[in-house]
Amino acid sequence: MRSIKMHWLAGCTMVLVLARSAGAVSQFSFVCGQVDYQIAPGETADVPLFLRDDSGSVINVENGLFAAGLKVSRNSAGAALPSIISISSASGFDGTVQTSVSSALASLYEDHASAFGPGAMTDGNHLILLGIVRIYSGSFIGQTSFQIADDSSMTTNTITYAGTALDDSAGINSESFTITVTPEPCCLCFAGVLILAPRRR
Repeated sequence: MRSIKMHWLAGCTMVLVLARSAGAVSQFSFVCGQVDYQIAPGETADVPLFLRDDSGSVINVENGLFAAGLKVSRNSAGAALPSIISISSASGFDGTVQTSVSSALASLYEDHASAFGPGAMTDGNHLILLGIVRIYSGSFIGQTSFQIADDSSMTTNTITYAGTALDDSAGINSESFTITVTPEPCCLCFAGVLILAPRRR
């Protein structure tokens, strides 16, 4: 099904890709709900993933978003660091959904079942919810950076119903967010008591 729909869009997409110069500035960005998520050891954070139309109108004028492809990657290596445990599609995408997950990298492709639209429209903040990535803190204490970006392992994934490939030569801007793991306040108080307690001789 994905193959049929992608061929249907290919003709429109080719013309629009050739029309945009290699030095063009992207009008679109992958963003998340906030720049930092604070959680305790052993907890998870659900991070919403959005596409933002920085032009303010292109996606809605072109009958909405037909398909999207993105990845979330951890910016540093280490077995003890917070790990990605799942990535899920937004409910509005009712066609093909493909996901891949490892502790440091997750990818998502999703599209609509209809070849004619309308697709996902931006809200008042020019955002479209694409999905949610869930990250587990483990026992790590500290801050770890992740990045949301276009999945360059696939070609032309993020497309409007008019056939505009948003991830063509201009690309889609990426954004980083952090997971900050801090001990529970009670644990900090207990640690302070141990330090201040007098030692018996």
